[in-house]
Amino acid sequence: MFGDIQKSIDLEPNGAPNVLIALGLSCYTEYWGKLLLGSRERENGQKCYEEFLKCLGSSYDPNPYQELLNKKIPIYQDIRCGLVHAYGTNKDCTVNLGEGMFGICYDEIADHYDFNIKTYFMEFKHAVDEYLEGLKNGTRNILNMNNAMKGKPLIG
Repeated sequence: MFGDIQKSIDLEPNGAPNVLIALGLSCYTEYWGKLLLGSRERENGQKCYEEFLKCLGSSYDPNPYQELLNKKIPIYQDIRCGLVHAYGTNKDCTVNLGEGMFGICYDEIADHYDFNIKTYFMEFKHAVDEYLEGLKNGTRNILNMNNAMKGKPLIG
């Protein structure tokens, strides 16, 4: 997964597919949230996305994604749903291959998002690594992951 995303990012001088990479990362964020929460229900997509999004911000103090969610900024609808259902965003947004302060930044005054793919990807990799380490050391619930995977095909 990481290697394929990195290959796409590395296409930058030749016109990497910014929106497609952002879409993939957004979907993976929701997927890993399902593993984290043990969810198998489609109706829980927003909750799963938001829970894992908070994991992406865990290395910052304060957590920027937790702050946006506390302010009721609808990141799931604006970013993830826009990318998935319209191959764009539902709010003014710049999707770029660059780096920024955070993977997703929101300017409340301008009502504008920046999706900084390289930063988001670094945050995402860190969150996945922390989650997997938590499964190994027992700080994350492996039963949740098993429940989320129940009945799903094994890909090898």
